[in-house]
Amino acid sequence: MMRTCEEEIEWYKSVKETQGSVEVTSYGQMNNINEYGVYEIGSSKKGILVSRSEGIHLRLRESKHKRIPKLFYNLDELRDLESKLVLITGTETTERKQVDLFLD
Repeated sequence: MMRTCEEEIEWYKSVKETQGSVEVTSYGQMNNINEYGVYEIGSSKKGILVSRSEGIHLRLRESKHKRIPKLFYNLDELRDLESKLVLITGTETTERKQVDLFLD
């Protein structure tokens, strides 16, 4: 059993790094959205009806003090981030208030 675990240690390390990076990235995106996010509703194309996922998006205001890697989110990307946050955040965690703010 010990030999099997030793052989798989690199795999375990990569799983840990991957799982942690999803959490860090998701919380980072959430914090940026909570602090710099501005919802925009409507189409940039005049006179063309668009679907809800195309017509609602979020733009992040640029900051002089912080580099923000992603400045635009469409509704589908926001829903995906919402799903990740719900899955990785427990009900009694310190991040829960920020997640609730994002969900609102």
